[in-house]
Amino acid sequence: MLETLPTMIQILGITIFLLGNTIRAANITCSSFCERGASNRTETCNTNTGECIYGCIVGFAGPNCSYECPDTCIYPAENETGTCNHISGECLHGCKDGFYGSNCTQRCYDIDPICERCIEKNENDGIECKKCNRNFYMSAGKCLSCNYWCLVVPTSAEPICRPEDGYCNHGCRTGRYGFMCGERCSSTCKDECNRETGTCFDCKYQSCCGPTCEIQCQDGCLLQQCNQSCHCVNGCTTTHWGERCLTVCNYNCIKPADPSKRVCNTSDGTCLLGCEGELFWGNQCNKVCPSYCVNDTCEQISGNCTEGCSSEAVYGWRCDTPCNKNCLGGTCERPDGYCDKGCNVGTYGIECNLSCSENCKNNTCNRQSGHCDNGCKDGNYGNQCENTCSTTCLNQRCDIVDGSCTDGCISGFEGHNYGTETKSVDNTLLGLTISGWSLLVILLAFNITKALTKRCKKSKGNKINAKEDTQPQIRNQQVYTTLQHGQDENHDTTKYEVLRFREENTTEQTMYENSGV
Repeated sequence: MLETLPTMIQILGITIFLLGNTIRAANITCSSFCERGASNRTETCNTNTGECIYGCIVGFAGPNCSYECPDTCIYPAENETGTCNHISGECLHGCKDGFYGSNCTQRCYDIDPICERCIEKNENDGIECKKCNRNFYMSAGKCLSCNYWCLVVPTSAEPICRPEDGYCNHGCRTGRYGFMCGERCSSTCKDECNRETGTCFDCKYQSCCGPTCEIQCQDGCLLQQCNQSCHCVNGCTTTHWGERCLTVCNYNCIKPADPSKRVCNTSDGTCLLGCEGELFWGNQCNKVCPSYCVNDTCEQISGNCTEGCSSEAVYGWRCDTPCNKNCLGGTCERPDGYCDKGCNVGTYGIECNLSCSENCKNNTCNRQSGHCDNGCKDGNYGNQCENTCSTTCLNQRCDIVDGSCTDGCISGFEGHNYGTETKSVDNTLLGLTISGWSLLVILLAFNITKALTKRCKKSKGNKINAKEDTQPQIRNQQVYTTLQHGQDENHDTTKYEVLRFREENTTEQTMYENSGV
């Protein structure tokens, strides 16, 4: 109530003044505080009432400009008039620093001694500070002192901290960091730490490392001394290796009798004296010998089984590759996986990993070449029975080597590998041609007419006799017999292949081949 008393007195004075003017006689003298206006006339007020016609000069208010505005009101800008309302006396442009209220008669200092500028929140709800004294900052409308740990530079024009948020302008005192230097550097830092992150510039002790020097040097460091990046300054102990000596030498390394001697290489962990026993291999002795090594022993560098394989079902120097599933008996030889007992039916090759042609008779073929040595199924010929006999061959059968029809040609055809259809006129010409060539061949090749007749020559009546003999003659046929080391006639065991070639040539077949037909 006391705070509003000056305002009420001022309003009461204005009211009394107005009443006095009403009672006063006419021809009242205008107040010297009346504004003269743009025309600069001498009449500045109503001579009957005394009311200023053009308003008041700056700093005064009221109808006849007899009320002086509080000097705590902000002076108006160049193009504005008046500092307070001409009726209520309220400051039109706000208050000068340190005052608040509608007519700027109340002091911020009375509420907050540190506040230089403030505004009234709500009625009877205090003030909100807008500017604090030097070396104070605002927080939630109140002024707080800069943090004690902010570095003080008395000669600087800048305050200790920023007025708007308290950030320490000159940094922190020793041992502190953070926005307002409220964080403590690690106790293991040597003197100072980074203002923003708290990272130590150096560590106080050689046994500590890390950004804040709070990590103990690893046990692998000799004398357990390291730099801030945790690298050992004296190297590794005899049982550790690696860039930071973090890795222990493998337990399987042979330990030297002298404990001052190294167990493994510091750069790659290679066991310097080899592996304990013969159960492990590798530079670091960290690999177990293959399970199929005899007595589980192997060579340290390569891992090769030193005493051979404990099973015949695997091969390789490390005895770690299974024999091919097509090996007869499931066994093979160690160096290259050769199926030493032969291949299962239908397969061939060193490891029996290739399939015989499905056109081979009995689905069997030569172990090395894959040729169908036992012949082809009817209708096929070639080394692997990959070719089809001519459809004009009688019974769809032909020679395995050159595809010539072994049972002769079907009716109406003749020829070597396949029949050529005969007609009455063509047959006559063909017969004359063949007769001419036959005569020449007889003179040069000792009369092989009979052999030509057996190779599907045309017969009278334009018919070709079907198979003349019960057993057809096979021309220049190569017969392969596969024998293998240690194998009896029943082929129950195999070791190495031996090919035996037998060629059956009759004088008549040789004469036929030489005829050029």
